[in-house]
Formats: sequence, structure tokens, C-alpha cells
Amino acid sequence: MKIGIFGCGAVGCSIIKELYETSAANLYVLAKKERYERYSKGLLINNQYYQVQVTENEIMDYILVCLKNYQLKGALQDIATFVGPQTKILPLLNGITAHDILQSRFPNNTIYYGVINVEANHTNQGIEASKIILLQYGHRS
Repeated sequence: MKIGIFGCGAVGCSIIKELYETSAANLYVLAKKERYERYSKGLLINNQYYQVQVTENEIMDYILVCLKNYQLKGALQDIATFVGPQTKILPLLNGITAHDILQSRFPNNTIYYGVINVEANHTNQGIEASKIILLQYGHRS
């Protein structure tokens, strides 16, 4: 099972920090162009470098979308590179429209509803991530 993280800001890096120890072999950072080169050097989280596999084009089983809501529409084409017929997508964005935008772009894929609350922020030395306070996901009932 391949798990892809699209977006390596505070939310994405918090998830990477939590999953790295148990899922490193199956954990990927999804990146195009200049981000691919930058992320391939490692992600600095809590003053520790995490060497996560970075890919520009592999199909994922699960994708966690960890962008700002206003970045989503501009990233849809890049996200599509990693989506296959069985890919499931979990948006963890700060907005209520992400699910519908992703479902419209990927109508045959499972798109979950998701919400996350993390203690994390950007610093000059990378990401400082304390913990994931809340992570919920599911389907509309």
C-alpha cells in the first residue's frame, strides 16, 4: 500500500512525522519540478531530517492532500499524476469545499471528508510539529 502526502507544510510534515516510523517503506512525498529536488534532500521536522521517498509520477493507493484551500484548484493537475482508478483521497485542508472540488475532478475515486488540527508551524529551520490533536475522516452519511 502506497501512501502519498501532497503538500509538505505544517500539516503534511506533522503527518509524515507520525507515519514515518511505522510506514516509511510505503510513505511517499508527491512533488513536481523544483519541489521534487528540494524534498529529495530531506524534510527538516523538529530539527531532524526525514528522508522520505519522493516521487514525481507513481500511482498511490491513498493520497493525503495537505495544501491550503486556495492552492487546491491550481494543484489538481499535479495531483492527477498520482491518481489511479483505485486511489482514495483524503483532503486535510482548511476549507469546506475541498471534498467537492476533488470529487468533481476525480469522479470515479473515493474522496473522503477530513479535518485535522495540529500543533505545528513554519520556522526558519523547517517545520516544528508537536502533535496531531485531532484527525477525523469519513463519508457523508
